[in-house]
Amino acid sequence: MRPRIAFIFLVLSALCFGFGPTPVKQDAVSTKVWNAGTSSTAESANMSVVAEMFYGEAPVRFVFCSDSFGISYLPARLPTALAIVDEQIEINAITMGSINSAHAALRTTCPVPNRLVDGSEQYRVHSDENQYFSLPIKAIHEIRDDFGALGWTNIANLYISNGTMGRSGNPWLSVDDLIAVRPLMIGSYDGHQLQQIRFGDYEADATAFGFDSMENGLNVALNPLEIGSLAADIYLGSGRNLSIDANLTDSDRSALLAGYTVYKTDENGSPLTTGKHWSVLADNSWSRSGFVNNMEPNDANAPSNRKVFARRAMREWLYSTTFRSETIMFVVHIAEEADDYDGHYQFMQDFVAEAEAWTEGIAPSFHVFFIINNVHHTGRLNGHEEMENLRIRGQAALDYCSVEPRASFFSIFERMDQVYPTTDEKSGIAGEHARFMQWLADNHYNNWYYGDNIGPVNITDALDNPNGLHPMNADAAAMFADQLKRGLRDAYANCGVP
Repeated sequence: MRPRIAFIFLVLSALCFGFGPTPVKQDAVSTKVWNAGTSSTAESANMSVVAEMFYGEAPVRFVFCSDSFGISYLPARLPTALAIVDEQIEINAITMGSINSAHAALRTTCPVPNRLVDGSEQYRVHSDENQYFSLPIKAIHEIRDDFGALGWTNIANLYISNGTMGRSGNPWLSVDDLIAVRPLMIGSYDGHQLQQIRFGDYEADATAFGFDSMENGLNVALNPLEIGSLAADIYLGSGRNLSIDANLTDSDRSALLAGYTVYKTDENGSPLTTGKHWSVLADNSWSRSGFVNNMEPNDANAPSNRKVFARRAMREWLYSTTFRSETIMFVVHIAEEADDYDGHYQFMQDFVAEAEAWTEGIAPSFHVFFIINNVHHTGRLNGHEEMENLRIRGQAALDYCSVEPRASFFSIFERMDQVYPTTDEKSGIAGEHARFMQWLADNHYNNWYYGDNIGPVNITDALDNPNGLHPMNADAAAMFADQLKRGLRDAYANCGVP
């Protein structure tokens, strides 16, 4: 059994913090008509500390907080695209939900009847009980002991690879890397827990012992709807597969497989003390409020879509997936909902307050990094209003991050000269597509290679159909990620320079 790491509360001396003027609150300006190339705000604030976290030697965990813009394993989304285009980010650990996709670096398959639990059903577990676990880990596999099998049965398998992250010139996992796995489970609804589960050679009695819970510690049974980890990490060395078996009794009990943390080790099986830990909390149609309202999804007052979670759930997940002392950076890349200046400013304040509560006693320090991206966000505004909404949010971010050293922001929108990167039809702005094509040429994206591509990309429309809600494809996402990378590299080169 592993001892839970005792965290030492230190401020990382290598980090460089930027400070700025005191913000002056302004009236909402959402009715102002946006004009291309005008009313620009600063591109970023406090980027030196962010760049140091991405490229410095100190161990850092990145938690991308997002909606459908940031699904963890898709190459057409910013988190994976950034890992692909930026070969200087040294990733040596990944946390993912229980995801069955060829894109995923951690892929779970189930050879027995199972039910996929994700945002499409509001993370409803035990469908006959209507219980919800809504932290957006993207996917849970619910396996019920009701299909007639008896005795020890293989119920799931984990396959560890590079997935789409192998497209970069610096894949996160090489054949020489040694790894360990930390399986995650969620406590089944009261009385429904499948009792005996075996992860590789490690056997746990799920109703009595074998897990590590934030509330109760090592060698415990998980409480209903509590996420926890196996009490002992499983050292695979150069192995890349893990089998999960259960002792079935046709009892209608269930196991809720909630994903894994996989980390690189030294020859003694100890976690590496350098490199970055990549993790994502994202699922379709999440709203900003779902990340900051601290509400239990089973509460009678919860919204009908159940896309909310409590501090308790976030803390349990962070605790269960933390295998070393490391700063946590929350990277917020979520829809810029239509709002005025004060609303955008308040969301950033609320998120930093929640991040402080989430990480207390779990991480030595935290940081919040807000990203503003020029895609169609609200589905309710026309192109002019969408761009003006982004500009307002950029101004709010500049003002807030100028007085909050624990927060930074970067605007891909400003970095790309406020271009709406799609067709005139989708943007609703005459001449905008021609402006985008000129921007691509001026910035050499009409002859651009990245990762292990054998030919230059061909981008003519960067946003998907019909409303431009996401990057069009992996190449478009890589272009956005490359703009972020360039901002990070600029900041890292100037770290410590006023």
